Amino acid sequence: MIVAGLSELFLLLALGFAFYTNRHLHQNHLVDIALFITACAAVMGLIRYLELADTQPIHQGLSFVAKHGAMPGFLLGLLWSTFKRAIIAYALLSIVVINIVINSINPIPMCTDILIVGLSLYLIHELRGDRRPFYCGIIGLALLLSTLIWGVIITDKSLSIGAFHLCLSGFFVFISFAAKGLAPLTATPQTTIGT
Repeated sequence: MIVAGLSELFLLLALGFAFYTNRHLHQNHLVDIALFITACAAVMGLIRYLELADTQPIHQGLSFVAKHGAMPGFLLGLLWSTFKRAIIAYALLSIVVINIVINSINPIPMCTDILIVGLSLYLIHELRGDRRPFYCGIIGLALLLSTLIWGVIITDKSLSIGAFHLCLSGFFVFISFAAKGLAPLTATPQTTIGT
């Protein structure tokens, strides 16, 4: 599983880039929390796949939270200042939390996929007037959606996981580039988290 393990390094680099970019853009702490959770999952995956220690239970737990909570939370954090009313952002945050609870009781991964794709499409919609960020958003979403086919095309488990991590890395990088096109954070304190 060396390919799977090494691909976690690419994911960690992409998460580091996303963190640096979004700190530079002064986004709210929801983005930071989401990136931190995803990075913790990647570190546990790195240790697991390189067979340095048995971190499988921790890795699976963190990966669950990363997929069902951190991924939509990352996008919601980037979009937070684009909502004209704070109630919309908080309602979406409630949906993310409810999604985690539902999937922990009875896994319905399609709900998470719809949430992530929906938030990504809204982000792309918000960037429609700025060509470069708009295309970065489309590429990021396309890379994320391409992860659905790697398990079918690539039969080797390590290579399939590696391809998934590389596409996920690309998603974080391109969405972070795209987020530069969003309006600067000028919202009042009641519409932001932790800023």
